[in-house]
Amino acid sequence: AEYMGVLSRIIYTDHNGFLPYRQMKTNTRIIMDVLEFYETHTTKTMALMFLDAQKAFDQLNWNFLIKQLTGMKFGEIFLGLIRTIYNTQMAKILINGENTDSVRINKGVTQGCPLIFMERAATGSPHVPGSQ
Repeated sequence: AEYMGVLSRIIYTDHNGFLPYRQMKTNTRIIMDVLEFYETHTTKTMALMFLDAQKAFDQLNWNFLIKQLTGMKFGEIFLGLIRTIYNTQMAKILINGENTDSVRINKGVTQGCPLIFMERAATGSPHVPGSQ
């Protein structure tokens, strides 16, 4: 998709997932480099921090997402499409092999949602207006 090329140019180089020509294994190499550096510089104080955003996808507030995308200067047509997608979300729950009636979804996104990845990765990028 065309937006992937744009994202590759504006997203910090330390974001390696889900972008062309970037690989998650780069992060593993960075961690190994830090540990190797520490082995030869044991007098330095260092820390590695790993964060687990447990239930982050389930808790995302759609109004917050729209405000953030608005601040990043995405156009009204794009924002309208996003509102339509998220304001009409429905799901059925499978219980004991049977589907329930449709239930309205009021918050959250599915894991792997390209929009949330784009929004998170662009946040803080100096190339995206309003993201700092």
